[in-house]
Amino acid sequence: MSFLSTAFLYGLAAAAIPLVIHLIQRQRYPERQFTTLRFFDKTIKNNTLQRRIIDRILLLLRIAALIAIVLGLSRPFWRTPLGEQRGSFVIVLDNSPSMSRERDGVSLFEHGKKAAEQILKTLGPSDRAEILFTAPLPEPLRVERKKLEEELRLRQGTPAALLVAGAKGLELSVPELTTDLPRLEAALQKSSGDAALIDCESAPAPQFSSDLAALLSILQQSRLSAQPGNLKKTLSLAAQLLRTSQDGDRKIILISDMQKSELQGDKAETQGISVLALPFEPSSAGANLGIESCSVPVGETDFGQTIVGSAVLRNYGAEASDAATLTIHCGDKSKPVEIKIAAIQPGGTLVVSFPIQVMSSERNLLCKAQLNSPTDTFVYDNSWYFQVGVRFPVVTLLVNGTPSETLSNRESFYLTNALVPRAGSGQSNAADVRECDVAEFKDRRLAEFGVLILAGVPMLDADAREKIRQFISDGKSVLVFPGTKTSPEEYNAWGFLPAQIQEVKSKSFTYVLSVNEKTSAMKAVHERLGAGVHSLSTQSRLVLEPAAQAQVLARFADETPALVEGALGKGRVIFAATSAHASSSDWPLRPA
Repeated sequence: MSFLSTAFLYGLAAAAIPLVIHLIQRQRYPERQFTTLRFFDKTIKNNTLQRRIIDRILLLLRIAALIAIVLGLSRPFWRTPLGEQRGSFVIVLDNSPSMSRERDGVSLFEHGKKAAEQILKTLGPSDRAEILFTAPLPEPLRVERKKLEEELRLRQGTPAALLVAGAKGLELSVPELTTDLPRLEAALQKSSGDAALIDCESAPAPQFSSDLAALLSILQQSRLSAQPGNLKKTLSLAAQLLRTSQDGDRKIILISDMQKSELQGDKAETQGISVLALPFEPSSAGANLGIESCSVPVGETDFGQTIVGSAVLRNYGAEASDAATLTIHCGDKSKPVEIKIAAIQPGGTLVVSFPIQVMSSERNLLCKAQLNSPTDTFVYDNSWYFQVGVRFPVVTLLVNGTPSETLSNRESFYLTNALVPRAGSGQSNAADVRECDVAEFKDRRLAEFGVLILAGVPMLDADAREKIRQFISDGKSVLVFPGTKTSPEEYNAWGFLPAQIQEVKSKSFTYVLSVNEKTSAMKAVHERLGAGVHSLSTQSRLVLEPAAQAQVLARFADETPALVEGALGKGRVIFAATSAHASSSDWPLRPA
């Protein structure tokens, strides 16, 4: 015997209550000395025994009544082959795109729906069932853009996909579930037509039902999904549901084409649960060439650079594939890359490399790998979407402190060449440099710039100092190089520098001994230069005394600071101890 509601069995403890009450209230007669009883009627003794027997019978009846109530609430049943036996069944119907293939002119999904209907009609009146689908069903397209954008922000951290309608819908859609909110937002902003968000987590929790009409209605309204299915996860969910049932017959009925690309991953947790598979094969199995994965070596790359990505191709079919073409589309500014693919044997894989030129007006470059195979029986797994982060050159304002008609005499000349290398040098631009003289600085708006560089600026008035302090406090950065006419009194009065000038040393050769590679500002410098950092030398320099909260980024051979970094509000300031002009230092000749 088994019970459906075992929690009520704890109520059996209540059966002791009548016994306790009986023991408390039973009569106890005191013993007293009395004369002989032979002259009394014997019926008195018989009435006493009769009352005791009746009391015990009533006690047993009260205990039995409580036990019967508890057992009734616990819903006992017997596992026996006699009579009708109730069963619990979970029908797992594959609605992934691979079920769109046809057999006898009808899609495999329609064949599967008919098979599921026949199974439901054979269930007994007391049997229970549930229908699970392997792929999430899309929601209706929404045209209210603002509502869709708000909903996207609310789903941050929840896996979601984006389907876009229109001529460029396939290019802009993000068909796989992802938590990458910037990617979804970028795709949505580029689209102008209808769009829909898909969230597989919105499906209600599965539960058994004996309502055959409701189950048939769910089955008739079901449709193919535009997303790949997860067969193993769905089987594990079905097994988890069946483990909550105490019915005598528990079974998973799987209706699927058993597409191998959807059977990858961890093993389904179905131990102890009977699984009946009803496979549906297409009319011709043939070859099935698909993209298993696409990857890029880095998550973010400088604008204009070329990186090498890789794709893993697999033949999931039973026959060797024919020659195919892999086309890589990256944004709308790069020419598609086409790669010829040789034949791949059944079950075999091939790793293909391809170049990606990072050219995008957005922070994320959306890419698509498309596999074109003339004899492929299933084309859904022939596409793969991925993205590459784009680092744009920092918009920088370079303020020249020494105006001159001769370019080489300007304090900013060599620094500009270092930040914007010549074409064909193989180096990426560190900054998008806009240059002005110190006299023009007061008329420049700083909102569009991320970095401000002062190159040999001899003097700043009160308005300019306050303008720079506000620029830094807003989260921007300032890099200061002194000039040949630097006045310690003037610089020490600026109020935003991270160090005070103690002394000016001219005609004093020294070199950079070390850099603090643990800081974010110098990590990349150390990686590029390594031991070459010692070749950074100078003929004249400042002796700096760092502020209390500042940190030294680099030191000269005599241990005096070469670079000092400090914070002001949300931004940072770096103060160099030497000029940016080649007459005093070779620093601007080293782009690293």
